[in-house]
Amino acid sequence: MCAGFNNQLTVRRENQFALGFVALLALGNAFAHAAEPPSAPGGVSVRAPAAIIVSADGRRVLTANRRSGTISVVDPVARRVISETVVGKKLSSLVSVPGSPLLLATDEAEHTVILASQQADQIQVVARLPVASYPVNLACRSDGKRCYVASLWSRQLSVVDIEPPNDASSIPALKLFQAVTLPFAPRKLAVFERGHRLIIAGAFGGQIAVVETQRNEIESIRELAAHNIRGLTISADGTRLLVAHQILNSLARTTPDDVHWGLLMDNVVRSFDMQKISDKQADPLAGSTAHPVGDAWLAGADPGPLALLPDGRVVVALGGVGEIGLLREDESRLTRIPTVRRPTDMAISPDASRIFVADELADEIGVIDVAAGESLGEISLGPRPELSLADRGERLFYSGELSHGGWMSCHSCHPDGHTNGLLNDNLGDGNFGAPKRVLSLLGVGRTGPWAWNGGVDSLETQIKKSIETTMRGTKPSDEQVRALAAFLQSLPAPPQVAPGNQDAVARGKAVFESQRCSRCHAPPEYTSAATYDVGLKDESGNSLFNPPSLRGVRHLVRLFHDNRAPSLEDVFKRFKHELNDDLPSTDLADLLAFLRSL
Repeated sequence: MCAGFNNQLTVRRENQFALGFVALLALGNAFAHAAEPPSAPGGVSVRAPAAIIVSADGRRVLTANRRSGTISVVDPVARRVISETVVGKKLSSLVSVPGSPLLLATDEAEHTVILASQQADQIQVVARLPVASYPVNLACRSDGKRCYVASLWSRQLSVVDIEPPNDASSIPALKLFQAVTLPFAPRKLAVFERGHRLIIAGAFGGQIAVVETQRNEIESIRELAAHNIRGLTISADGTRLLVAHQILNSLARTTPDDVHWGLLMDNVVRSFDMQKISDKQADPLAGSTAHPVGDAWLAGADPGPLALLPDGRVVVALGGVGEIGLLREDESRLTRIPTVRRPTDMAISPDASRIFVADELADEIGVIDVAAGESLGEISLGPRPELSLADRGERLFYSGELSHGGWMSCHSCHPDGHTNGLLNDNLGDGNFGAPKRVLSLLGVGRTGPWAWNGGVDSLETQIKKSIETTMRGTKPSDEQVRALAAFLQSLPAPPQVAPGNQDAVARGKAVFESQRCSRCHAPPEYTSAATYDVGLKDESGNSLFNPPSLRGVRHLVRLFHDNRAPSLEDVFKRFKHELNDDLPSTDLADLLAFLRSL
């Protein structure tokens, strides 16, 4: 009886969806008021496609554009844009809702999920739903009734229901079912076990979480020897987790040899046994296999999005060197196909004959013939203005060509301008032997002098030094240095997220001032130009350090120059940082609230 009722309910809900889609066609512009922004004119604009998908029939390719807030609909055969519609401000992801003509996109600037419909090559917004701030990615369950949204800086997972229309005159809607707090900043998502489990990968470090989706509870969190996880997918049989990431070795030095042989920075696609990832008692490396995506003579900086071909081959975007790689799990050989400058995202045609590649830095779609293993050229998303100096710097920031052999880009250690939180032994402090924490570059244009010892007075000088002595690239031109500096100066400080209890923040500010913390961390950037001895000697005997900015300190996992403090609480409770006496627990709680509000 219960089974019969459930079957009837399923049919009824499916019929409701079908009625809703008929209604979408019939209503036409009746719900166009939900799409508040007007259709884009398709003129001169920087679009920056952050995500790409292929329609179920393979006739159209769609991109979600970060800087224009538009969705472009492209005819890949005619190689032209059919339509472009403004749907938001800063789109960061795009997926199809299974079994429907609906699309889901995230708007990182408006902090919303957008439900849209694709009808007759036109995009119309159906609904918008506020979610946790800074949503950057989403994954949809195979039944099309629920999606999961990863919000970067707020460290939240939003569980969102896609509700069918009630009748033929209504339209689908979005409803926030639950919000789950995460212990790290998320980016990549993958649904498996028919929607019963969800994999979440950290945006900067090597964290992997498994969420049980019936209760929406975190089952396990694994810390991998990895960072910059930009590719995540499940094998066709559901037994393997494929992860594209980088490995920064804190024991290696930024010498020419360590860079050349991949000892400092490695780029890999690693295949994990899913059971070992899910079982928090198991060693996640047991039964895993690492597939290098480059070697000493042809490295593959910044491996990114992953996709699977029907024949079992894995497709990986090599974001730092402008290529697509094809590999098999049982082979070590990587087939490399040149494509767009920076492959940001990929989509495969339904017949698996084509790979479509979005280039966020050139407003293009690369087209690859799978059988021939070659590029068929690019499709422009439209005219764009002449690149500004900062735009040219952005291209350089994500380019592995600045490094020796293409092993790394600036983005490799500073994902999207932030930090991987790891240690790197370079000549930033003048010598080897004392690895230092990689600093965030967000807001870096306002926090000079630079380097942990404060020994560099010019951002341009620091950039040049990093390219030549850390990345071991050829000497950059003055124009390249100026462009990179312009891009870094355009980066805002880390965002303020959920400042919490304002009374506690105000009390914490008073504690901050009474403890004279502003001597070293002076507002508004909460740093200063001098160096100080605060009792933190490094392996080389140096005890003078320039205080890093406290702006965005809540977004750091470990602190101090050598990551010795595993949390902000430990800075004061364990290391008594610059405290004459222990703080009362209430004062400490208020001080932490203030620091996390910066």
